[in-house]
Amino acid sequence: MQGQGKPLFFLKIRRNSIERKNPLNRIVAITFTDKAASELYKKISEHIEELLNNSINNLERKTTKELRRQLISSNISTIHSFCLNILREFPVEAKLDANFIPIDEKCPPNWWNYLLKKLSRMH
Repeated sequence: MQGQGKPLFFLKIRRNSIERKNPLNRIVAITFTDKAASELYKKISEHIEELLNNSINNLERKTTKELRRQLISSNISTIHSFCLNILREFPVEAKLDANFIPIDEKCPPNWWNYLLKKLSRMH
């Protein structure tokens, strides 16, 4: 959906969800970079403020304020963060230690060598 009005699309879904009293934690917006997730959050936030400023009645104002409140805990993240949250929520099902620590490109190179040696001994 690159460049295709994601903030407006996302807001429409969220507003419909509030009006129908559906749980908002079932809606996620996933991007590939932290920068894109941050920009999407900012655009949605700005659009909500614009909607709030242009509200014409109490119901619209109330619905928009609820959108703003729920945006704070919305699932706007990278695919990596989203998957990590799932693994943290369901470590047993994923056959992980509940205190696992994710590895990433910031790990020192010698750590990777240590991990590979340890893994090779397991098999």
